[in-house]
Amino acid sequence: MIKEKQTLEAFISMSKSILSSEGRDGVEHYLEHGEYEMSFEGLVIELYTTRMYPPYFDFAKWKELGLAFGLDKESVFDEKFWDKFNEWGQKYTPENL
Repeated sequence: MIKEKQTLEAFISMSKSILSSEGRDGVEHYLEHGEYEMSFEGLVIELYTTRMYPPYFDFAKWKELGLAFGLDKESVFDEKFWDKFNEWGQKYTPENL
């Protein structure tokens, strides 16, 4: 779980400049309390609802982390999370930045 936490922290750091302050606070709250899957889900929801992508976005790495957290099977905040996450990630092009 250490690797996953480090990857999540890196994704949050890359995304900070495009997150709302409320969104960032929520993501960091769950991270600080060891709720990594909730932190990641919240981060992705913030991004796909605004249709934004962090710099150096690599969907394969993000998807790998989502799978490691089991978000393909169960999510907390959005029952259609996995479908929306995949749709958002697959729409990425470098021009989206």
